[in-house]
Amino acid sequence: MAFELAPALFGLAGTLTGGGVTLAANWLTARNQRKIADSTRIQAVADRQYAALLDLLQHADRFIQETEELLRVTARGETVDTEAAKVRYAQLLVALVESSSAAQLAAPADLDTSIGALRYASQRLAWSAKRNDEQTHHDASSPAANDLDHLIDEIIVARGNYLDQVRRIVAG
Repeated sequence: MAFELAPALFGLAGTLTGGGVTLAANWLTARNQRKIADSTRIQAVADRQYAALLDLLQHADRFIQETEELLRVTARGETVDTEAAKVRYAQLLVALVESSSAAQLAAPADLDTSIGALRYASQRLAWSAKRNDEQTHHDASSPAANDLDHLIDEIIVARGNYLDQVRRIVAG
């Protein structure tokens, strides 16, 4: 009878060993797949954050360039299709505000202040440009025109602060 149990015990030990090895291999594979999935998700989130931050920067640059160009043209006394310029300007402002909302949603909380400052500076610039347009006929020496120059400088500083903060976060 002892001889009959020996093969059964060796078979049971082999089955338990084989099952344990298979279980360990499956557990390691599942753990590695979970790590890869987590890493992929983290990278996808980082990519979306980067895209939103870059989009805001590009919209800010377009807004600043359009504002500076509009001021240069009007300062030289050139005629401008005012309605088309206003529509284009409004579109750029809306795009900037929308991209700042997306960036605020996607970005780390550290960037809230600089995104808000950039958004606020652009809105102040737009309001001042509208006021300037309503009050003067683009006299480059008027106080309103000087106010616009100051606000352009303000939005450029806000853009620079935003960019510096993004660089620190990306590098860190």
